Amino acid sequence: MSAELVLAGPAATIREKGHRVVTVGGTPVLVLWHDGAFHALDNRCPHMGFPLHTGDTRDGLLACHWHHARFDITCGATLDPWADDAAAYRVEVRGDEVYVDPTRPPRDPREHGSERLGRGLMDNLGLVAAKAIIELDEGDIEPELAMSLAARWGATQRSDGWQPGLSVLTAMVNVLPALDAEDRQRALVHGVRFVARDCAGSPPRHPLPDLSGSGRDRAGLRQWLRETIDVRDAPGAERVLFTLLVEHGTTAALDAVLAACTDHRYADVGHTLDYAIKCAELAERMDDATDQAQLFTSLIPQMAQMRRMEETSAWRSPVDVAALVDAAWDDVPEEPFARPGGTVLPDARGLAETLVADDPEGALATIVAHLSAGVSPVALADAVVLAAILRVLRFGTSNEATDWDTVHHTLTYANAVAEAMRRAPSRDLFRAVLDGAMSVYLDRFLNLPPAPLPASRAAVDDAATLLPELLDAYDRRSSIDEAASIARAYLENGGDPRALLGTLGKAVLREDTGFHSFQQLEIAWRQLERHGQSEQGRLALVATARWIAAQFPTRRAMEQTFSIARRLHRGDSFEA
Repeated sequence: MSAELVLAGPAATIREKGHRVVTVGGTPVLVLWHDGAFHALDNRCPHMGFPLHTGDTRDGLLACHWHHARFDITCGATLDPWADDAAAYRVEVRGDEVYVDPTRPPRDPREHGSERLGRGLMDNLGLVAAKAIIELDEGDIEPELAMSLAARWGATQRSDGWQPGLSVLTAMVNVLPALDAEDRQRALVHGVRFVARDCAGSPPRHPLPDLSGSGRDRAGLRQWLRETIDVRDAPGAERVLFTLLVEHGTTAALDAVLAACTDHRYADVGHTLDYAIKCAELAERMDDATDQAQLFTSLIPQMAQMRRMEETSAWRSPVDVAALVDAAWDDVPEEPFARPGGTVLPDARGLAETLVADDPEGALATIVAHLSAGVSPVALADAVVLAAILRVLRFGTSNEATDWDTVHHTLTYANAVAEAMRRAPSRDLFRAVLDGAMSVYLDRFLNLPPAPLPASRAAVDDAATLLPELLDAYDRRSSIDEAASIARAYLENGGDPRALLGTLGKAVLREDTGFHSFQQLEIAWRQLERHGQSEQGRLALVATARWIAAQFPTRRAMEQTFSIARRLHRGDSFEA
């Protein structure tokens, strides 16, 4: 007898009962007698780990009683792809005894995890996607692989193009360095799941070719893109943008997209420009030019149908802020965008306070005056972000819960504009700085009366003890000011801002939260990256702590799915 084989038991006994469960190398294995032959499968259903020996075997198929997944008993392959294949073992009969060979062919985590992830994306299967992410990560496969697979899927498998899922994916990849190992897996799972949901049931995109052989220069193509978007000509805009990418690269493409986005005021409450920046960030992580082109051209459906806020009453009455922006932009000089650099804003908080005051014309004039005096466009864009942060911090909790989205949209837009100004500064783009300032002004009613800034708390010996307290606060509704106060106290007591960001990430990632929460988390990360422990970086963290407290807790079904996937990967058996 080979020492490698594991005794399953007397053949007669197994034939009589029909099956027996034995332990093989620490794994419960189901040995079956069916149609005159012995077979062996891992007894844990690969779907959720339930014991297969309680199922029924008919006509060569073993059906799990819990969710009715069916498995070919000769090889473990499933007829139901959402369940995954069961591991099969070789069986050998020697005399009156049945043995199981414990050796199993090695499974390459990159190959199997990629195939699994593709199935999760194709069929919108959250558990399958979670298993794939965990398998890839535990196999030391770089997260860029999962990101690339999901990005390609999202860019090509939805006819309406870029949707929130691709933004969530980008945001979660961005914040990975701030998260612990398990939360990095959660972040990727959420990103992939959003992409899969966006594409579920949608016809794929059919990309159009570029304008092959066009002699139009970069400036001309940029103008064509703006014109085609202005008249909502999506096919024409796609061909022009593709040509820009082929002939002049992603920087030129982004510049043209941003110009087209800002030809209209605060388009689609800021989503369109934010999508453009997320697209640029994701494209930077993709090595293949075709992938980059697919991502950029996927923006076109959204751009062509974007809602133009100058066409809404809110931007026209009782104060015509759209006209105020147009007038202020006429005074914006070209020089600051023709040369790099510029001076630092001497009092960013002072400008931010001006922007949250009830004087839209004065706010715009102050911004343009600072620009003309040599202050860098990026610094002015950052000041608008700070003003939007103050709106979140002063949001009155007597407002409707949905109004949290209003201040969030302004902050998301301002953050995207600041990043855009760093990547592709232009006089055209500066209109978005002015738009952001006007959105801050229009949100003023949500600060009436303004909520006080989070109160200080008594000093503590160890700031780290406040982080579990913060997570506990998110287990209770209406902990908005409590969460903000804890976050402020943590920072005032010398806590590490990155550890606070990681805790906020943990709070977000355990919830069944929406698109906006992921955006809000990434804004806190971005502001901390840009501004460190300055006032703006710290206030961004506290504002995020306050904002997400208004959203939680949720049902946390996704966390249950993630826990199941981790349990299955560890090989733990189901316990009823």
